[in-house]
Amino acid sequence: MRPHDEILSLGDRDAIGRWTEMCSDCRGTQEAVLMGILEAASGSVYGREHGFRSIGSVEEFRRAVPVTEYECLEGYIERMASGEGDVLFNGPTEYFISTSGTTGKAKLIPEGSVSRDAKNAVNKLRNAYLARDLVRSIADSPGVMGLMASKGIDSRTATPQDFASSFHYYSVTSSIPDRKTSGGIGIGFASGKTFESSSLAKGLAYPS
Repeated sequence: MRPHDEILSLGDRDAIGRWTEMCSDCRGTQEAVLMGILEAASGSVYGREHGFRSIGSVEEFRRAVPVTEYECLEGYIERMASGEGDVLFNGPTEYFISTSGTTGKAKLIPEGSVSRDAKNAVNKLRNAYLARDLVRSIADSPGVMGLMASKGIDSRTATPQDFASSFHYYSVTSSIPDRKTSGGIGIGFASGKTFESSSLAKGLAYPS
């Protein structure tokens, strides 16, 4: 199972514990992430060109795939923007992340279902840590604990969703522009798309 899939399959407490274990084996975790990426792109144009199906180690990956930069992939990305699927990864492009263009023109980073799930796993961990630390910080605050108790929530076992339903946060995020590629695929900024897909989208604040 890919690391992000494993995190998504667990409850908040178990996800934190498993993440801690993954961090104690950085090489093994990174290799698992790499193999998952290759699997998710094995049937794509780029994956077939570079023999992703036959790669079984980091060393084989290094021999098969050259060091690249955005310009090396721009032609593939233009095909994806026009609506073509199975180009850099298996399946269709769900949306594009637009960079700020501080080092030149703005660049489009394609996102598919696997990268979306990986971001959701990061969100899950972030929110789980947030809930845990909030519980710790309000342990000596009878007023806050009383407020949650009045809503039928045990602050000792509360989930991020429980906190979202109990409190309101001022949400700050980059705008989600109403733009689309020539192929009709939406374009957004990273913080806006992350906020949009968060389980705490109605309350959690992200930096703009």
